[in-house]
Amino acid sequence: MLPYETLPQPIGGNDPLGALCYSNILMHRADLKQAIPHHPLWCPEDPENPPIFDLCDGDFLAANKKTTMLFILTKKSKVPQHTTFFKTLYDGKPKSYPNGSMMVFIPFSKGTHSSAEYWAKILFNHENFMGDQMAISIGGLNNLNNLIKPKSLNQKITLRAFLKSLPASKGMSSLVLFQHVEPNFTNSIMMVVFQKMDHPFVMAHQGSLEGGNHMLIAEGEEAKVFLNPQDGLWFSGIHKNQGGHFNTSVAPTKSGVECANHVNSIMKSPPMERPFIPLTATNTRPSPPATPATMVQAPLPHRCISQIPPLLIPRMTSISFKFKKLFYQTV
Repeated sequence: MLPYETLPQPIGGNDPLGALCYSNILMHRADLKQAIPHHPLWCPEDPENPPIFDLCDGDFLAANKKTTMLFILTKKSKVPQHTTFFKTLYDGKPKSYPNGSMMVFIPFSKGTHSSAEYWAKILFNHENFMGDQMAISIGGLNNLNNLIKPKSLNQKITLRAFLKSLPASKGMSSLVLFQHVEPNFTNSIMMVVFQKMDHPFVMAHQGSLEGGNHMLIAEGEEAKVFLNPQDGLWFSGIHKNQGGHFNTSVAPTKSGVECANHVNSIMKSPPMERPFIPLTATNTRPSPPATPATMVQAPLPHRCISQIPPLLIPRMTSISFKFKKLFYQTV
């Protein structure tokens, strides 16, 4: 029995090839799908007509439990070729992976493990590795595929790899600050994923991330890291909309985030008690501003109807009843 029930079918006639253990629903599937064919291990038998595959989210079922993983879909005729490739690519060994995300491919083809105990072990290991994750967005970052040169290395690496290599603080549950660094589906924000228990440590890094990145990268590399080096970075929460896409919970601009934080601080603070100031000869209330009702108080001049220009007569007849009364008293 296979560990799934129903999966989306982005391409008609595709079958589930396997699942990617240790995958995350926050991963940008389109970005990962483009990165896989650019990996050095990608070598299709027919380069002019490479095999087509797709990625989708699905529930991995085992031992009356379920967890979300990425599933690989492909055509039946390409199952053997794709199975060999993904077993070689995602084997769990320390090496370079597409987008730097280490995962393990679990094939569904015939001849592989298919016992209930095996599926339960996969689910258990996946949930223990992923833990209870959460994410925030970082604004102001440039393209994650930009090549930058850290001061500690003699070669250039991608901005994504640089962010994923930032060391964790003492007391965190992992060795690195972020487990995943992914753009959202519109590439408008960058999301960083970490363990929920490490949220206070990550928030404490907000001030040091901007200045620390300047110190860790070589001189002249700021424009490749920041959209605007003067604005730096800003942070905000994320939420999942009805379409299943992730967006920021606040406006993805530094000024918008600062304004929201300022308003929140005012709303949370206790109300101020304003002292009563009695009126004196030198302390009087200012008179209210003049309004149309208070401005027109003087009587109209004594003019007969023949002296009024024709263009003003329709306008005066459309004035309020008070003006009409004054007008007919003076004629």
